[in-house]
Amino acid sequence: MKNRKTVICLIGQLGNGGSEKQLYLFLKYLDNSKYSPIVVVSSISGGSRWERQIREEISVPVIFLGNIPKIMKFAKFAWLIVKKRPSIVFSWSFYTNAFCMVCPGIRFIGSLRGDLFIAKSQIGHINYQCSLKPRHFVVNSRFLAKELMLERIPKDNISVVYNIFAQENNSCGNLDMAERRSMLREKLGIPRDAVVVAGIGRSSPEKDFPFFISVLEKAGVTEKKIFGLLIGEMGEDIRNKIREMNLQDKFILTGKLESAHEILPAADIFFLSSISEGMPNALIEAVDAGCAILATDVGGVWEILEPLGTDITYRIIISDREASSAAAKLLFLSQNPCFMEKIREHRMKILEKFNPDKIMSEYYEILNHGG
Repeated sequence: MKNRKTVICLIGQLGNGGSEKQLYLFLKYLDNSKYSPIVVVSSISGGSRWERQIREEISVPVIFLGNIPKIMKFAKFAWLIVKKRPSIVFSWSFYTNAFCMVCPGIRFIGSLRGDLFIAKSQIGHINYQCSLKPRHFVVNSRFLAKELMLERIPKDNISVVYNIFAQENNSCGNLDMAERRSMLREKLGIPRDAVVVAGIGRSSPEKDFPFFISVLEKAGVTEKKIFGLLIGEMGEDIRNKIREMNLQDKFILTGKLESAHEILPAADIFFLSSISEGMPNALIEAVDAGCAILATDVGGVWEILEPLGTDITYRIIISDREASSAAAKLLFLSQNPCFMEKIREHRMKILEKFNPDKIMSEYYEILNHGG
């Protein structure tokens, strides 16, 4: 197809995380009659689900810069720019924003998709300052826009574009939520009358699953039916914490899964225990799965849950990291099924904010800016 704009999407790694999933969805819905995308990864191939789907399902080429010194990566990328002659370079990771330094004359769009000050603590000062150099930024929450403005990035140079949420096919056919929940619990060996509280992710410090476990332990003293379901790859520290608290009979750990959406409907409540987030995909997936929500006040959590109204959100968003106050909110939820149902009734209003057509129209406005 003639006159298509070549867009290089630059990302730090292509693993199994939420940022990579968002890149896949962006590419999946991108109008290929107008844009010709190429993915460039600044690291090496990890053979992830999203790498396979980007290459095979939507036939977008993927180029890895490899495990080489940073100065050589910059030189290799500069050579790619000359060879591919892109109209736009869209840096999908904060850490790859620094590549704008070797893109003179090319429209370069930077990104921030996770807590800026966590990033600041993880990379060197020079790399951090270079990653703030792009003239235009895309962020996935108003929270992150405010963080950039604290670093003197002008408000007019920041676009807030929410994550794309696309419903996945489920393997339960036309079963309603109650039937799916019952079937999954039987499969997982969870008591039917349990109040199941789920968490998703790998056991990184930012997810703070020890806090999750402590909250469930405190709430479980009063509500014996509370049962934990941790979906994802958990480290030995998490298993040890569960053993130390003698909660082995109150938790199931699924291990590494490609997708949580098949398991999430087993839960009554999804508990986001994170210390930091940008726009938590897992929270949106939990809303879709029909879970009631309990969440720490991080990143874009308020923005996701806004359609619930303040009468509901103040009861389910945790403003501190005290296990006792979080446990009190979990107990309120677990003992008030009518309140949990109110949250489920707003499910579609929440998901509408992340509709692919709506989000892609916002991306097109950014991509088309300046011709």
